[in-house]
Amino acid sequence: IRDGEGFGFTYKAFIGWTSPDINGEYLNIKNGRRVTELSSVIERNEIIHFFGGSSIWGHSVSDKNTIPSLVSKKLKITTINYGEQAYNSRQGLNLLVDNIDIINSGDVVVFYNGVNDVYNNCRSYNSPNGHEQEYFIKDKLSGNNTWLTKSSTYRFLQGLSARIFGKENISRKGYVNSCTSFEYSEKVADFLINNWRAAEAIMSAKEINFICALMPNPYTFDGKVSYSQEELRAQINAVYPLIIDKAKNLSCFKDYSAMIKVDNYVDSCCHVNEYGNREISNMLVPTILNLLN
Repeated sequence: IRDGEGFGFTYKAFIGWTSPDINGEYLNIKNGRRVTELSSVIERNEIIHFFGGSSIWGHSVSDKNTIPSLVSKKLKITTINYGEQAYNSRQGLNLLVDNIDIINSGDVVVFYNGVNDVYNNCRSYNSPNGHEQEYFIKDKLSGNNTWLTKSSTYRFLQGLSARIFGKENISRKGYVNSCTSFEYSEKVADFLINNWRAAEAIMSAKEINFICALMPNPYTFDGKVSYSQEELRAQINAVYPLIIDKAKNLSCFKDYSAMIKVDNYVDSCCHVNEYGNREISNMLVPTILNLLN
């Protein structure tokens, strides 16, 4: 972050970071939230609240082609995009709590998770219940931290954000894939399941409809893909089956991991182009309608 200059990520307690405001032709962010292009005609009073990482946020697509935008147009309903780049299910849970007062009975909350919980927490420099920047923060709060002891609260937050998101990021080479261990893989899977379970309990108490969806990726695709990465493939193969098995007792659970039928992936992570988002929104619409009707 470069405070006051309008670019760089902003440190945010409990959720980690938020995007800066951006005004562009195809990508717009206001108050840290990706802009959703709503249907020109709104026919329902309920609101759909989408939580997730960069796939919900809209990596590689314009505002009008994010999943929340596409669902709004299909259902003629208001949608809100709470997604953020690299967010996992715990960050989504914390963000849900931050916004619980504006989510009403009868609304639908969608958690769209999987890859970020697995990819970052399987790496040995993080814990099984961490997030993408955990290692950077731990490193800067221990050891060589003279910048911390000599700064005010403002400078501390400014310095922390710069070291998390700026060019001074330390190398994370030398890690191993901890999810080669079954016991560790279970801990990573439990992290996601427990976050979904906590969100489900909150939603049930407030009579809010809830969907916890396991997202697709190139390694659950039935066919040849253009992009792949062996490390992530091994992590997904180790953890996803555990998530699916452990989520069977959650009424919110929807397994979308293998439902994409066309390779519209744009990278080896999980991001798809606008055609992939249309396919995903088509998967979500019947599930949402079933809760609303």
